[in-house]
Amino acid sequence: MTLIILGIVFVGLMIVGVPISFAVGIASVVATLLLPGVDNATIVQRMLTALNTFPLLAVIFFVLAGTLMARGDAASARRIFQAALGDCEGRQDELSTALLANLARLHASQGRYIQAESLYKRARGLADRGLGPRHPGTARIVLGMGLLYLDQGRYARAESLMRECLD
Repeated sequence: MTLIILGIVFVGLMIVGVPISFAVGIASVVATLLLPGVDNATIVQRMLTALNTFPLLAVIFFVLAGTLMARGDAASARRIFQAALGDCEGRQDELSTALLANLARLHASQGRYIQAESLYKRARGLADRGLGPRHPGTARIVLGMGLLYLDQGRYARAESLMRECLD
C-alpha cells in the first residue's frame, strides 16, 4: 500500500512539473507519514540526525568551495575550508585529509607556499595515521606536496616525493 501511495504521489508531482529531487522528497514524506504504527516524531528525528553528519556536510563544503574557487573568489573559498576544518578537528579519515589537502592546494595556487607546505604536512600526518601510507588518498597528498616543491624549484625534494607515490 505504501509503495502504491509513493508511486502515485511521485508520478503526480512529475506530471505537474515538479523537479525530480523535490518530487522524490515530497513523495517520500507523504508515504512515510501514512505508514501505520510508526511514530512520525521518530522518523523526523532520525532524518535530521542523518543530515547532521560530517561526511555529508563536507561534501557540501567541497562543492561550494570549488564553485567559489572556479569563480575566482579564493578568499571566500578559504573561509569555507577553514570553517570545515574546525568541524573535522580530531578526525583521521579520508574527508579530513582531503579537506586539508584542498586548502593546501588553494594556498599554493595563491603563492602562499609556507602555509601550503604546513597544511600538506598536517594532511600527510593524518593520512599516514588514519588511512595508512599505501592508501590512494595518502598518495594524492604526497603528490600534491611534490607538485608544491616542484613549483618552488625544490627539485630534489619534489622528485623524492613523486618517486614515493610510484612505490
